[in-house]
Amino acid sequence: MLLPVFCCFAQQGTEPVNGHTLADTSAARLKNCLTAYFKKYPSEKVFVHTNQDVYASGETIWYKVYAMAYGKPTALSHIVYLQLTDTAGNVIMQNKLHLTNGITHGNLDINQQLKSGWYRLSAFTAWMMNFDRDGYYQQKIFIKNLTDSTSIQLKQTVVKKKLHVDFYPEGGEIINDNMSNIAFRAYDSDGAAVNAAGVVTDNTGTTVAQFNTVHDGMGQFTINAFANSTYTASVQFADGSTQQFELPPVKENGICLRASQNQNTVALKIAYVGPPLKFANCVLVAFQNNGAVSSYPLKLKRGANLFNLPKAGFVTGILRLTIFDGDKIPCAERIVFINKHDIQPTAIKPDTLSFAPGAYNSFSTALKDEKGQPVNGSFSVSVTDAGAFDKTAAGQNIFSALLLSPELNGEVNTPGYYFKNSSDSLARQLDLVMLTRGWRHFVWQKILSGSSEAIKYPVENSQYVAGKITGYKSPGALKDKSQVKILVMNQDSSKFIGYVTPDSSGSFIMKDFNHAGLSDVYIQSTDKKNQPEKLTGKLFGNIGDSLKRAKTDRFAPEAPPGISIYYIAGSKAEENTRFKNNVIILRTVKIKSTKTTPTEKLVDDHVSPLFHSNREFTLDLVNNPTLNIGLVNYIRGRFPGLQIIGDNTQTVFLYRGGNSLPMPKSLPM
Repeated sequence: MLLPVFCCFAQQGTEPVNGHTLADTSAARLKNCLTAYFKKYPSEKVFVHTNQDVYASGETIWYKVYAMAYGKPTALSHIVYLQLTDTAGNVIMQNKLHLTNGITHGNLDINQQLKSGWYRLSAFTAWMMNFDRDGYYQQKIFIKNLTDSTSIQLKQTVVKKKLHVDFYPEGGEIINDNMSNIAFRAYDSDGAAVNAAGVVTDNTGTTVAQFNTVHDGMGQFTINAFANSTYTASVQFADGSTQQFELPPVKENGICLRASQNQNTVALKIAYVGPPLKFANCVLVAFQNNGAVSSYPLKLKRGANLFNLPKAGFVTGILRLTIFDGDKIPCAERIVFINKHDIQPTAIKPDTLSFAPGAYNSFSTALKDEKGQPVNGSFSVSVTDAGAFDKTAAGQNIFSALLLSPELNGEVNTPGYYFKNSSDSLARQLDLVMLTRGWRHFVWQKILSGSSEAIKYPVENSQYVAGKITGYKSPGALKDKSQVKILVMNQDSSKFIGYVTPDSSGSFIMKDFNHAGLSDVYIQSTDKKNQPEKLTGKLFGNIGDSLKRAKTDRFAPEAPPGISIYYIAGSKAEENTRFKNNVIILRTVKIKSTKTTPTEKLVDDHVSPLFHSNREFTLDLVNNPTLNIGLVNYIRGRFPGLQIIGDNTQTVFLYRGGNSLPMPKSLPM
């Protein structure tokens, strides 16, 4: 099989590899291994569209979930989890929802007692829990408790925050006597970006480079480094402090990889230092998270080797480039973000617009591809007051959540910012994110050897009810095995009836129960005389139960967003309206009483229990259904002192051993 070969455009280029050489075989094997990995361990991604980023206590978080795999609505998982956690990592609320064609929607009702502050909304599937948490969807939201009379102030820390600078050589390493590009990121102990500037000197004190941050604490510089020298960066931060940082050591042998982009290709500049047998015959593997994989055998020459990698065959998103030497060892890696401009932002067009109170307004929108043709899909729209609160830039959007954040290390600040337009300056800023956030993504030894990942959480295809019946006696013959009736009463007054056949231990499972919300579960069976039989048991825990009890990652609070006075006033008015709608206000009633005479008290104590008493018992047939067992059987054993003898054809009621009460003919069975 002949694999694609890069075209050379430099005078000192590569020689095309013709025929079935060792490089061809290595390229084919690497491609097959990576393709098998993506098939065995598909990557799921989730985006949650909320109606807004700032809420008041008592309000509702409305949302729609989009789950993807292989660049399409996921067909893998059918269950998704949503969690609302505080800054300490405590789970405040959790939803478990059924996905249909990768889509679902729901809501979280904010408790009126919830404290004001920042919270994190996370979304993931059970399958995603087998891999890095960086792949989860995460969004910060702010909740304002309406009972707070003062604005929230962040606690002022006495301890001065530590400042850090990390350096990332493009390609992974600084190679001897090669012009290397080095990106850097400056941040504080909370992970927030800080501005910085500095100089790089070698061990003789000679200045070899200068640098400064250009965007969100990131920047880059070039240096021609040598293996017999060490390099130190003297960095001055915005607060006036200065620190010294050592640059990564210079490698005597290796591959120097640099990448840039034009409209249709990714331009690569590759140079190697070391024995030709090890580096002259290399393999480049290019792959994306959607399963697209290509491999290219390379025959490198001394000096700079220039290649153009066509973008055709790849889609908008992160492209990972890894170079393997002749020993099949990965020695350079680079990630780039390909933007083919084939996804156009949605434009909202006002059809009818009026600012009068209560006036009718209508809008229309159309999503088109790069050819201007309409795109079919599932969409969601949120409408908020533009002046109600500050629009936080930290929120994700569907582009950053599905194309960027899940594939990078750590939390990217304001990921949605990089998709606000298609300018060249924004593309350069996004490339700084690629240089500082993403290399060494895979453990290649495990992929090449075909080793299996440790899968703890299986794919969830449906919700279910599972448990074990206490003291269950399994019929001996298969023909005698009876089904157990399960009634699920949901919080919204709907109900679900299913039948299961327990195993010999009494364990059972009822599949395909895809209802969201709290529910009460009732179990019923019949004996050999076809009479209802009371059963008790317990339900098994599931992944969702353990998630509620587990803590998640902490995160540092930010300054609260500005919230307008009229928004808070409107939220309080809505809260009062909700209170009035949910409360029945009784009219004032004046009660007149008279003093009980000794005679009346004697009658109440010794005579009236035969006719009236305050020791009644209530049968709640709404919240505790009868399960179609008949009223007589339902009340049997529920009243102290009342004995019921007989069956449905002839029943006698005995109260405290006497006073036989005949059964009324009209009593329903």
